[in-house]
Amino acid sequence: MAELTIKPYKIPVMKRIGGFLLLALGVMFLAFTFYYAAKDIPLWVFGKQTKAKVVEIWLEQLNELEGREDGVLDFSYNIEYQFTTSDGNVITKTTTTSVNEWSGMWEGQMIDIVYFPLYPELNRLDDSNWALFLSCTYIPLIAIGTIGLRLGWHMLRSP
Repeated sequence: MAELTIKPYKIPVMKRIGGFLLLALGVMFLAFTFYYAAKDIPLWVFGKQTKAKVVEIWLEQLNELEGREDGVLDFSYNIEYQFTTSDGNVITKTTTTSVNEWSGMWEGQMIDIVYFPLYPELNRLDDSNWALFLSCTYIPLIAIGTIGLRLGWHMLRSP
């Protein structure tokens, strides 16, 4: 009679690769989400609204027309604004806006911004009317990241 030998089970190579890829994808989604949430949540919860003065507006051409098949130029629409915090510090920030926002701005105009009082360098144009929508975009990213982590871990650990 033949003797039975028991070999330890090895996880297939493709299952290992898939597990590592899912783990990496999950970590990337969660890192991305928590990085931006760390910047957004203080502004939504503790942000202070104030007025800022537009100091300068300009646009920058991002590509060259030569060699492009579509013949379309890309531009970056920038503004620089200044505001004074409640304790008297003057903060200046440069930001990129959409063409619609940019076209309605002029130097000297007062605009609404929101800033974090404990760290005024954390500021941006006021988007409080979009806060609920923007906060809901984090939910699918957290779900995808968590599912990727769980599924990747399961693929690496299961027989």
